[in-house]
Amino acid sequence: ESLQADLTIIDILVQAGAVVSQSEDGEVGVRKAPLEPLDPDLANAPDLFPAVAVLAAFCPGESRIEGTERLHSKESDRAEAIMEMLSQMGIDARINCNSMIICGHSLESRILSGTLPVPGEYKSRHDHRMAMALLIAESVSGVRISIDDTDCISKSYPGFIKELS
Repeated sequence: ESLQADLTIIDILVQAGAVVSQSEDGEVGVRKAPLEPLDPDLANAPDLFPAVAVLAAFCPGESRIEGTERLHSKESDRAEAIMEMLSQMGIDARINCNSMIICGHSLESRILSGTLPVPGEYKSRHDHRMAMALLIAESVSGVRISIDDTDCISKSYPGFIKELS
């Protein structure tokens, strides 16, 4: 029932193939399922871009996320920050006009081929959305990602780290 643009994440998860349910008390549950490439337009929900980019990295095939023009004037230049993050992880991605194109592989495929995200030290650029995306990537892949600043997460979601674990 939220009017927040971030609610679009539910539609994106369904489009990716995840199984999404909602209990009578409003709690949303998401179960893992075989994922598929995405093609969301995030022009009206640019804050979702970092997390959706990480999701796309684990969707086999080419995902195209529209709306990169809205990313340049956030807490950081998120288009640049996301591209830097994906590149450092070893994930093939590029920006073409107003779209970010990410060549994804399933987690199973990444494990078998040895193409899990590259562990190491990553920069959040003191951007809460980038720090959360990095923590999601670490959680999904099991690869150790050290983030220079997670305190910035308290700006929007102080309980994120606790709830993610």
